[in-house]
Amino acid sequence: MRRGPVVIFAVAMVVALMVLFGVGRVRRSFAQPRATSTDVKHKLAPDFTLQSTDGKTIRLSDFRVRQCC
Repeated sequence: MRRGPVVIFAVAMVVALMVLFGVGRVRRSFAQPRATSTDVKHKLAPDFTLQSTDGKTIRLSDFRVRQCC
């Protein structure tokens, strides 16, 4: 009995199932709503405070660019 064609068929079936599973996952990920760049554009990040390695307190708001006019 030759096993060559049986092995090739089994490998082909496994590959086909993997491709179908992958396509299904991609479709589900695209079906979920995503945040667009317009949703977060021009919104400020919440301010937070961290300690630097030399012990100074640094806030995010210290780095914000001030708008003139």
